[in-house]
Amino acid sequence: MNYISVKSPSCGRTIELPLEDDDSLLLTTLKSQFPDAIGLTFYCESSQGTRGLKLNEGKLWPPREGWSNIIYSCTSIKGKTYMKHRRQDMVAEGPTVAPIVEVEELKKLDEIAKEGGWAIEQEEIDYM
Repeated sequence: MNYISVKSPSCGRTIELPLEDDDSLLLTTLKSQFPDAIGLTFYCESSQGTRGLKLNEGKLWPPREGWSNIIYSCTSIKGKTYMKHRRQDMVAEGPTVAPIVEVEELKKLDEIAKEGGWAIEQEEIDYM
């Protein structure tokens, strides 16, 4: 069985999470350790930016390069304040978002949030 390392936002330690046979990570596996998680991000050295992982049908898929020896960070959302803060000033002030993301990445996070069952009102996402 293969594992990936995810950094805990609360204590800073890494937790190893098991991958499925198809090399994906179930969102339920991630949520079992990080209940507020809606996805994973990682630092990409080639672009010197942060990338989010693709979520499809409840599974997080590895980057093109594979899971490698990357330490991933959780992206989480707490309540509806996330969208309000992000739309107003692009700074995460109340909820936990690691790290701060660009507008295009926010659109992807909106889709992740919808798949995760979060209640997002249309007026909160009209900025798209």
